[in-house]
Amino acid sequence: MRKQFCRSTLIACGFVFLSSSLVFAEDEKPEKGQTIKPAEVKLDRPVDFDEDILPILEEKCIACHNLADAENDLSLEDVPSILKGGKAGPAVVAKDPEKSLLYNVIARTGKPAMPPLPNSIGAEVFTPEELGLLRLWITEGAQAGGGGTMEEIQWRPLPSGLNPIYSVTLSADGQFAACGRANRIVVYHLPSQQQIAELTDPALLDIQFDGKPMYQPGASHRDFVRSLAFNDDGTLLASGGYRTVKLWQRPRDVVKLNIETAAPDAVAVSPDGKWLATGAADKSVKLFNLADGSPGAVLNGAGDRITSVLFSADSSKVIASSVDKTIRLWNVADAAAAGQVTSPAAVNDIALNKDGTQIISADADNMIRVWPVPADASAAVTAAAKEIKGHEKPVTAVALITPAGEKLLSGSDDGTVRVWNLADGKQLQSMAHAAPVTEVAVRPDGGRFVSTGGNSAKLWNPADAKLVAELKGEYRSARVVAQRTADESIAKSLLAGAKKEIEAREKTVTKTAEAQTKAKTAQEEAAKKIPDAQAAAKKAADAKAANDKKVADAQAAVKAAEEAKKTAEDKAAADKAIADATAALKAAQAEQKKTDKAAKDTAAAAKKVVDADAAAKKAFASAERASQRAVKKLEEAKAAHADLDVAHKAAEKTLAEATAAGAALVKGVRGAVFSADNKTLITVSDNNTVQTWNAESGTALESFHGHQGPVTAVALTATGDILSASADNTIKVWDRNPSWKIVGRLGASADEPLNVSQSPFADRILALDFSSDGSKLATGGGEPSRSGELMIWDVAKQTPLKTFVDAHSDTVFGVEFSRDGRYLLSGAADKFAKIFDVESGKPFKSFEGHTHHVLGVAWRADGLIFASAGADNAIKVWDVTSGEQKRTIGGYSKQVTSLHFIGLGSNIVSSGGDKTVRYHKTDNGQNFRSFSGGTDYMYSADATADETVVVAGGEDGVLRIWNGADGKVIINFDPPKPPADNSQAKK
Repeated sequence: MRKQFCRSTLIACGFVFLSSSLVFAEDEKPEKGQTIKPAEVKLDRPVDFDEDILPILEEKCIACHNLADAENDLSLEDVPSILKGGKAGPAVVAKDPEKSLLYNVIARTGKPAMPPLPNSIGAEVFTPEELGLLRLWITEGAQAGGGGTMEEIQWRPLPSGLNPIYSVTLSADGQFAACGRANRIVVYHLPSQQQIAELTDPALLDIQFDGKPMYQPGASHRDFVRSLAFNDDGTLLASGGYRTVKLWQRPRDVVKLNIETAAPDAVAVSPDGKWLATGAADKSVKLFNLADGSPGAVLNGAGDRITSVLFSADSSKVIASSVDKTIRLWNVADAAAAGQVTSPAAVNDIALNKDGTQIISADADNMIRVWPVPADASAAVTAAAKEIKGHEKPVTAVALITPAGEKLLSGSDDGTVRVWNLADGKQLQSMAHAAPVTEVAVRPDGGRFVSTGGNSAKLWNPADAKLVAELKGEYRSARVVAQRTADESIAKSLLAGAKKEIEAREKTVTKTAEAQTKAKTAQEEAAKKIPDAQAAAKKAADAKAANDKKVADAQAAVKAAEEAKKTAEDKAAADKAIADATAALKAAQAEQKKTDKAAKDTAAAAKKVVDADAAAKKAFASAERASQRAVKKLEEAKAAHADLDVAHKAAEKTLAEATAAGAALVKGVRGAVFSADNKTLITVSDNNTVQTWNAESGTALESFHGHQGPVTAVALTATGDILSASADNTIKVWDRNPSWKIVGRLGASADEPLNVSQSPFADRILALDFSSDGSKLATGGGEPSRSGELMIWDVAKQTPLKTFVDAHSDTVFGVEFSRDGRYLLSGAADKFAKIFDVESGKPFKSFEGHTHHVLGVAWRADGLIFASAGADNAIKVWDVTSGEQKRTIGGYSKQVTSLHFIGLGSNIVSSGGDKTVRYHKTDNGQNFRSFSGGTDYMYSADATADETVVVAGGEDGVLRIWNGADGKVIINFDPPKPPADNSQAKK
């Protein structure tokens, strides 16, 4: 995903009053320090915030006071935010302008005053009429507006000097960086450190403002470019603006000129760029006009195959070598012979010395010879000025080492590349190409050599004669192999993780099964104790009952004896009866205490045994459930492992197929040439392609497809385009930097590309991301404080594929597809990060923890972890499986505005409002490298997959490029300078 928010809103400025009779006289502009007196404004309707007030605020205030970057916590983008206010309290008190802070600072009644002067966006102070309109709106109660439509917007040019970069993105191969600078999209080629394109929407060029074109070439959107994203192969760029997403295509394999001719073995372009010379097996040299490809003269005379052709420095002569042991010269003007050199052996290649007075030949008798250039057509040179010996097999290629021109580079069938002192013929260096050499070339600055032969080209460092890189294969297939290798690596890692999960689950199953067995045994043992305990309790209860009866009987006997005494004649006998009954009662009562205690104790013991049995049963049930859950989790883990095993096998198969396809394109390399700017190396091969490489490091850059046979020779035109000759009997001139084209406008009317009144987008598109296969595009945005908009588009059809209704309750700032395309991650102003199932559109999980807007989200490549960037100055790292927060990474003193995982690992790059760009390790939160130099708020950053290059942009409009390994600046691309008379833009 590549996205970014920005801290200002659309410049849809000017006043549009569809039913109003408001007419302003020409505004008087107050001086810098002068208090503004409001004009008396009368309308035939209530003031509408969206229609009347917002355009003024957008032009003069919202660049610093918006939802994304609320300076002093004050946003002026909508009425609720204005009424809420910022650090100083409510910005507006409804119906009371004098108590409204916003009104007073705009009226410049004291300090602070708004907008400040000077300022970097060219914003001017409010006019009396604008202040009067604001006063009237507040007096009427500061009501929210009714909303606007496309037809109601009167667009004005962006203020001059306003060039913030709100969005930055890198192509997956790390070659192209694109930034949204104000309303322009600028594309840079990082290996060559050059700006290569400004993307122009032609629909904008016809728009007039005050009788002049409103937009110049290079204008991409009417409003700021809010978000950018490349598809995986870097050929399609999506850009987000106000209610529209534009799709820009970088064409590939663009042929500027196609010439049909018998299969050439050699080609050369005249220094003046007018002529192409070809040499072929038909013994002829043919000239073609490079302006249109039309054929010129055919230069005959050779008795065998032409091996090499070149032009004289003044473009007046063509020089060609042949297997017939000759070197022949012709005049370009009249095609007449202009001289001949005859060698003792077949001549395989030729070069000119620095001043063009000598011809150097690579001969089949293992010799290098230096010949004087024939003076005229009658001159027949047969004696070499110098012979250089050393090669053990035929010399196949020679090239003068520039810029000094004092040394010579040669290649031979003996598999070596050698450097010679041209003056004395001494060998200075030897390098082993390890295959018969077909071509050698020297970078114009002499900083690199290249040799071709076998299935590769080899790039050499002349300083130490060491190999810099071996170049082989085909770029696009190599990219596929790299991607499939990454896929297989991730699949393997996930499979290994699943295996570990199974092992952990198996241990849990064993542990819970043991616990269950133990619980079962304990429950059985507890159950065994119940009968004895209950029997003892019953026996004690029976004894208690029997004794209780004895007490009752004894009590009755005492009572009866006492009654009997009343009528007894023998009082002594009666007293004795009472005493005996009382003694019996006391004995029974004494025994009762014992039986009561025994009954109570045995009942309690029985209850304890029963309770223990119940607890044991409960423990067993719990252990049983735990065991069942463990078994289920193990089954789930095994099923997941099985699925991942299938996925891994598929990844292995796909990788094997890609590797085989790539290997099939590792074929013989025929020729090579360096670009005039020393930045690019071009090679041609039997795999029918032309390849470009970084001329310093040998990193592959691009491939050109279109030939239907082996490509036999290569040269560069005067304008730097590539010219290649093929066995398919064609010569093609390739456009190395074809113009980007706009190929789609999502949200715009098909018939009116600027009409977005019916757009499904409610507002600005703040986030974009392509799925890995490039078939889908995710968009995020929405109306601030009103809606969170999340959609997926079919890229080919350019139609909505899925809309996630109520995905978020506030603006979406970040979106990113998972690598497998199954899930979509989003972050929004509602402080939530969420994951949605792409197929069903249903929410998968929500993650809450940020205390302010979530401004960016990013998946780790394996999909198990994601990170979020917050306006709460923090980065949070989340576990997708558990839904838990793993850690919070602090250190930023302002909002964290963007972040991306780098490559396949756990490191991230992020940017912040505190002017910094940083590398962090999400495993432990370490900030292991920082990238300094930013002078203002940084909005967006990205890094190459190998962490070697970091790009970022911010408020100062500079696209900064750092070395990711050491944090040093590689290059800065500055914004265009503002007009000299724009005093407001000067600080």
